Amino acid sequence: MKRVARVEGVASRTIRVAEPEPDLRLRRERFRLVLLRQAYRLDYWLPPEAIVNVRRIDRDKAGAWLLLTLWSGAQLLDTGDRITVRGKADDVAISELVSCVQRRSWASVVVTGDDEFRANASRELLARGIEVEDCPLSWDEQERLREQFRAETEMAPARVAEPQAAIGFRI
Repeated sequence: MKRVARVEGVASRTIRVAEPEPDLRLRRERFRLVLLRQAYRLDYWLPPEAIVNVRRIDRDKAGAWLLLTLWSGAQLLDTGDRITVRGKADDVAISELVSCVQRRSWASVVVTGDDEFRANASRELLARGIEVEDCPLSWDEQERLREQFRAETEMAPARVAEPQAAIGFRI
């Protein structure tokens, strides 16, 4: 927003005082967060950490697919009922894959691919409380990860709802 200041003695001339431009990186970060919220139809704000690994977000106008390009070069193609990893499926790509699953609120998933990818993705999914059908991990490891998730969620503080006054209502 630009402010207009009048010059003394000259009523018809104005000087534009430019506000300092916000940090471009911060603006791009906020834009990527807004795109994610819109694409996944989320009714809550995402923390800035949600897009730390995301370099670019592309989506079609109809909303049929979403393509997340990561800084590592890997890409995640989310078509609504399937999420595909393109490129190298490193730890960052698997972590973002599981974040996409969480945003979709899927309770269980089927992981396909080579054995190493299936095992790594299953570990991350189970560690975040998402069940994996036809899991390649041993039963003991699955139970250990489920128990670890339960312990973490019991210790985490519950989200407190904002009071009505914060959204414009008087109490």
